[in-house]
Amino acid sequence: MTPAPTMIRKCSECSTLILQRSTPSGKAFGPGCWTDGKVIAPFLTDIPQLVSCPACRTRQWLSEMELVGTLHGPDGYFGPFGDAVEPELLNASEYFQLVEHGLPTVYKERYVRFRAWWAANDVRRSPRESIPLSHSETLNLQDLALLLDESDVKDLLSKVEIMRELGRFDEALAMLDKVVGGDRSSIVQNMRRLIEQRDSSVRPQP
Repeated sequence: MTPAPTMIRKCSECSTLILQRSTPSGKAFGPGCWTDGKVIAPFLTDIPQLVSCPACRTRQWLSEMELVGTLHGPDGYFGPFGDAVEPELLNASEYFQLVEHGLPTVYKERYVRFRAWWAANDVRRSPRESIPLSHSETLNLQDLALLLDESDVKDLLSKVEIMRELGRFDEALAMLDKVVGGDRSSIVQNMRRLIEQRDSSVRPQP
């Protein structure tokens, strides 16, 4: 398999060279997938769009950083860009701060709210006692639900999950009945089971 290219970006604040890796796209269900839509799998690298520069700590969108090179060689060989470094991911608190201050486009708001959701849910992805949603998490989910388009099946499934995690099980079930798509039957069945059990925690997806 030909390795996916790696792009080299330049931090707009301090000129540090940042690696932007590429990865093949994958389906949002199957092993490593969760009901909130996050995928954690060894064959699927998470490619963030909003990152923190490890040198100056400024938050930047990779697509808005200057592209200074593209590499197609083996992983780990960067030639003239040997000083390039991996970007740092934001944590849940940092995402919440961004949405509290407002974002310039719906696209960016959606992205940050999804990331805040996933990052906050990470503490719930291993077997342990149920952890209730914080005030920031609840507000984020409520506002994210308003941005989702129920005519889009992926958005609709995300909204079902939001209602379930908020404990609004009747609304979640009513929305789930609107889902159409044979290839998602296992997802629908799993979510219906969780709703009927009044389970509001994020769970692995079949």
